[in-house]
Order: sequence, then C-alpha cells, then structure tokens
Amino acid sequence: MRRKYYPGEVVAEGIYWKNKTWEFVAVPDGETLPPGEGEAYHRVSRVLVLLIGPLLGLLYVLVLPFVGLLFAAYLGLRNAVRAVAPIRWRGVEEEARKRR
Repeated sequence: MRRKYYPGEVVAEGIYWKNKTWEFVAVPDGETLPPGEGEAYHRVSRVLVLLIGPLLGLLYVLVLPFVGLLFAAYLGLRNAVRAVAPIRWRGVEEEARKRR
C-alpha cells in the first residue's frame, strides 16, 4: 500500500494530509487530488484525524499566547538596543577624535 500521493493523482475516497501546508483534504471516491507544486499527500485514517485534530487545536491554543509574548519581548528589546546603540557609537567616535 502506497502512503504518499502526488497532486493530480486519482485516489480512493478518504482524508489526505497535505505536507506543505499541514492541511487535511477530504477527497470523494474517484476524484483527483488538488493541484499544487512541490506538495505531497499522505492518506490518513478517519480515526487518526478525530484523535489528532483536537490535540493539535489544543496545542495551538496553549502555545499561541507564549509565542505572542516572546515576539513582543523581542521587538521591545530590539527597539531598546537600537535606541542605545547610536549613543554608544557617538561616544566611541568622540574618544577616537581625542586620541588623534
């Protein structure tokens, strides 16, 4: 049994996971997989989708606030460094002039 399918192939009815976008695609019997470049599809059992789908949603809800906080901290630190760097640079230029 093949586990990897490519866009445009005629496949049996089922649920297929698109590896490029992490998306589940339901395909009726005898239909072709949606077109796309550089993509591959993997057939997934319905039971597995019912088990993993809610777990991925829960993981998304739990992790998203931390990602937002980390990103905000990164932006704040980056702006603080950009504000302080010109002040330090001016001091280095003045010291270089004094040494000449």
